[in-house]
Amino acid sequence: MKKFAYILLMALTAVACNPLEDIYTEIDETASVGASNFSYTITAEDMEEFGVENFDRDNLPETMIPSLLNNKFFMVGVGSIAEVTYPFRHINDEFMDIEFPNYGDDLDAYYVSEDEYDAVGSGQYDNFYYGDDEAGTFEGVEVDNILDAKVIFILTAGVTSPAEGDLYAVFYDYFNNGSVTEQSRVYVFEGGAWVRSDEYDARPKEERLAYAFAEGIGYELEDIDYDAMGAPGRYDNFSNGTEPEDYLPQFLKINLPWAKAGDVLVVKYAYYEGSVNHYFAELTFDGAQWVITEEETFESITEQFKKGADSWTVIRPIPYTLTAADYELVEQDQYYNFAFYHEEPGEVNGVEVDNQLLAFVNIILSNNFPDTEEGTMYMLTFDYYNGSGTVQKQLLVILDGGEYVEA
Repeated sequence: MKKFAYILLMALTAVACNPLEDIYTEIDETASVGASNFSYTITAEDMEEFGVENFDRDNLPETMIPSLLNNKFFMVGVGSIAEVTYPFRHINDEFMDIEFPNYGDDLDAYYVSEDEYDAVGSGQYDNFYYGDDEAGTFEGVEVDNILDAKVIFILTAGVTSPAEGDLYAVFYDYFNNGSVTEQSRVYVFEGGAWVRSDEYDARPKEERLAYAFAEGIGYELEDIDYDAMGAPGRYDNFSNGTEPEDYLPQFLKINLPWAKAGDVLVVKYAYYEGSVNHYFAELTFDGAQWVITEEETFESITEQFKKGADSWTVIRPIPYTLTAADYELVEQDQYYNFAFYHEEPGEVNGVEVDNQLLAFVNIILSNNFPDTEEGTMYMLTFDYYNGSGTVQKQLLVILDGGEYVEA
């Protein structure tokens, strides 16, 4: 599974009685002289304190980790560097555009009875019909929708002492196009009265998978789905040992027998990894079976955070693409690029250097950004001749001791 990195981090933090002991010892040894450098790995407990399942593009680590460092390492001095390792969830942008209906599973269900059909004048066949789903008169009052007016009448009589915000999914029989089907609408108690709410879809659980497939929207696994798959039904989630790729393809094949080659469905599922998190997977039917074709991925990332006067800030490289003026500055304007042989000792501006390319970089950055602070990193992009052609190359450098060196 792609969640390996996160699980590993949790396992590593669980092996010691006090995972911060070594860190505090190191800090204590240097606290008296001010700044300290140390490493820290984000734990599952930290994520719970943050109140999010994962770091991702909507829950950025640079907005949350500083407060953690402030709380855990308040004794270190300004200028301290914390090397923090954390799991980052890469979400496919297409997943974020998928519609997932709000089924509101906490809704109370209300089924219209025969007596209630009688009470609102629909007792001849014990159902509503297409003529009710329009404006008209009910109980001598002009209403925007007769069906809604009838349901609100039923709820007002049938629900004892409703509280503000109470929600009901009302199920009723409905005649249209020569047949009767069960339909539903959601109503909320607001300001002392029942009103229809379009925020929820009260479709029965048994119908939701087929509906999602037909409409091309996302499907979130229900408890009845985990139960149908066997072992995942024990806790209504997947986990290590019950991986989604071992169950989802067969589950969809059984429940969507009419699928055609090329059909796609995005499924949202629960996965236990110390706590229950939710993930997306895209499955495609190849004509014989469903195959997971796209999943979210996780990466274990290590970044440096520096303590300032008030808080911690992440240290990230500043992107910079060399210009024609930069090549001219270091007299490389014949071809306006650097080359493989520049990564060797040579003479630059009359001085022997170990690496000509780094010498060029120092001249360029010192000229362009003379006020750069120690520890600042630049991600440089430049044209580079590799012996067979010119390509774009990147180089990460950091200002260390007044000199730019490869980071």
